[in-house]
Amino acid sequence: MEIQRDLLSNIFQFPISDSTPEDISDNCEENYNRLVATAKKQFPYTDSLWSDEVWDISNKEKKINKRKRSTLYFGLSYKKGSGKSGRTNFNNRYSDLIKAIMTVRFIERGVGVGPQALMLNASRYLYESLGNWNGDLVSINSNAFFEASKLVRENEANSTAYRTGNALKHLSKLFNRFMITPVPIEFNNPFKRDSSCDPLSQRSVDRKSKLFLPEEAIEALVFLDRSVVDKKDRIVVCILKLLMFTGFRISELLSLKASCLILKKENSQEYVGLRYYPAKGGHKIAQVRWFGDISGELIKKTIEELKLITEEFRKGAKWLEDNPGKCLFRKTNPELVGVTTSAISFRKAFIDHDIWRRKGSPKVTIEVLDNLFHDNGKLIFEDRTNGYSVKKSEALLILPKNYFSPTKRDNFWQFEGISHSMLDVRISGKAGTYSSPSIFERYNLKKQDGSPIKISSHMFRRFLNTLYNEGGVPLTVLTKVFGRVNKKDTLAYLYTSPQKRTEQAREMFKNGNMIGPKVDIANSIPINERDTIIDVLTESVHYLGHGFCSHDWSTLPCEKQLNCLDNCVDYHIRKDDPNSKKYLLQQKHWAESSLDSALKELADETFGAQAHVEHYRRILKNVNKYLGKIHEEKKND
Repeated sequence: MEIQRDLLSNIFQFPISDSTPEDISDNCEENYNRLVATAKKQFPYTDSLWSDEVWDISNKEKKINKRKRSTLYFGLSYKKGSGKSGRTNFNNRYSDLIKAIMTVRFIERGVGVGPQALMLNASRYLYESLGNWNGDLVSINSNAFFEASKLVRENEANSTAYRTGNALKHLSKLFNRFMITPVPIEFNNPFKRDSSCDPLSQRSVDRKSKLFLPEEAIEALVFLDRSVVDKKDRIVVCILKLLMFTGFRISELLSLKASCLILKKENSQEYVGLRYYPAKGGHKIAQVRWFGDISGELIKKTIEELKLITEEFRKGAKWLEDNPGKCLFRKTNPELVGVTTSAISFRKAFIDHDIWRRKGSPKVTIEVLDNLFHDNGKLIFEDRTNGYSVKKSEALLILPKNYFSPTKRDNFWQFEGISHSMLDVRISGKAGTYSSPSIFERYNLKKQDGSPIKISSHMFRRFLNTLYNEGGVPLTVLTKVFGRVNKKDTLAYLYTSPQKRTEQAREMFKNGNMIGPKVDIANSIPINERDTIIDVLTESVHYLGHGFCSHDWSTLPCEKQLNCLDNCVDYHIRKDDPNSKKYLLQQKHWAESSLDSALKELADETFGAQAHVEHYRRILKNVNKYLGKIHEEKKND
C-alpha cells in the first residue's frame, strides 16, 4: 500500500456541518461515505486492489527483513489457535471503514506495520462483538467497545491486552472525530500496564542482570588465552580479547582494516590507538580510539597476532582481486589438472558443489576451477552514505570460505569476512540438527553452579561502559569514547545493579563527596554513630542523571512528583559531577525567568499568582544553596 505520505496533510480535516438532531443518522451515513471516498482517492491503485484482503504496506525504498511482517491481512482470525472455525471475515462495509481508518493513520502519523497490525487486531475484536453486523452504524456504540474489551481479556496476555485496549481507545477517538456513529463513543482502556514493564520491578532488574557480562566469562577468557592453540579457536579468542579491551560494536570490530593499529611516541612514551569506523555517531568517516598503557599493549599484541594468522588469506584475496574470474589454483599451477590425482585432491573442495554430485568424478580443468572458485565480491563492508568500504585484501578479519562453519568443509580457494552469525556460532554455540558447541563447552568451562557460560558480543560493551562509569568517567567523555552522539544513549548501557548503586552512593555519603539535606543531618551526629545513621538514611538510592535520590519508591511514591528542588530532603548531588552543576544552572535560569512572569501576574492580581511566586522562590533558594556549597567546597580544596 504505497500511499502519498504527508504528515502535515489536512486531507482528512472535514468541515463540520450544521445539523439538527433528526438528521444525525443521515449525517453519519454521509460522513461514512465521505471518509471512505477520500481514503480511496489517496490509494494509488484500482478499486480491485482497494478491496483486496491483503495490503502490502512495506517501504519499497528500504531493505525489508524477510522475517518482518510487511502486510495487513483483512478478515483473518484475530487469534491463532483460538478455536474459531474458519475466518473472521469482515463484510465489505466494515472492511471499507477499517481500511479508511488505516489510511488516515498512515498518512497523518506515518504509522508503520506494527501499530497498524495492532489496530487491525483491535478492529477484529470490535467486529466480533457486533455479532452479525448488518451495516447499521447505530450498533457501533460504547457497549460494543466494552464487549470487545471482554474478548481481549479472554484471548490475550496482559501486556498485549493493554496495547490492544489502547488501540480500541484510539479507534473510538477516530470514530468520534469523523462522527461515524450517532452517539459519541465513550471508552477508556480498562487494562493496566503489565508490572513487568516497570523498570524498578525485580523482573526488570533480573532481565538487565542477564545482559551483563558474568564474572566466570572473564576468568574463562583468561584461561582460553593461555591454553588455546587451535588456529580457528585462536582467532575467536583474539576477537573476544578485542571486544573486552575496546568495547567496540561487533560491526566496528569486524570491519577493522589490517592497518588499523596506530603507534606514536610522545615524550619517550608510546601510545597505541585503533583506527575504526564508528557505526553510530562518529564525527568522521574513520576515527582513532586511543588506549592506556596496559590495555594498549594487550591490544597491540592481539592485533599483531591476528595479522599473522590471517596474512596468508589476505594474500589470496588480493590475488583474486587482481585476477577477476580466475581461480587461485592458477597462482601455483597454470596447467590443466590431471584426471585422477588432482580429482582426488580437489574432492573436498568440490563436495559442496552440484558438479561433483551430478557427474561423479569429472575431469577437472582450469576452466572448471575458474567457474567454481573465482571471487565476485571484493568488499566485506561498505557504507554507501559516505563511501567508506573495506576490501577483503585490506581486512584484518578475513578467512577462507566456510572456515567457521560447523557443517561445511573449508574452502581455501575463496575468502570472506567474518559475519555476526558466524561469530555467534563459535562463541555461543548452535542448537538443532546441526548443533555445534560453544568455545566454552569445547574446553569444558562452566559457571560455578555448573550451568553453561553464555555470552553475547554486546555484553563486553555494557561491561566497559559500566566499569568506566563506576570509575568516575563523566558521561560526556563516555559518549565520545564509545562513538555516540547523544549521552542519553550512554545511560542505557550503565548496568550497575540497584544494590551496587546504593552501596556506591552510601560510600560517597560517608566520605563527604555528597551534598544534600541528609548529609547535613549526618554531619550533625557524633562521628561514632554517623555511619549507622547514614546506612539507615540510604536504604535505597537511585541515580537521576543530574543527581541522586535516596527516597525508597517501593514503599511510597515520590511526594514531590519528581520536583527535586522543591525542598526535597532526598535529593543529593555529587560535588564533582558536571551534569549536576549544569542542571542546577539551567534550573536557576528557568526559575528566574518564571519568577519574573509570576511577579507580573501577581501585580495584575491574577488568581493563583501568589502560589507560583512562592514556588519559584523556593526553587531559587534551593538552587542557590546547592551551588553555594559547590563553590564553598572548591574554595576549601
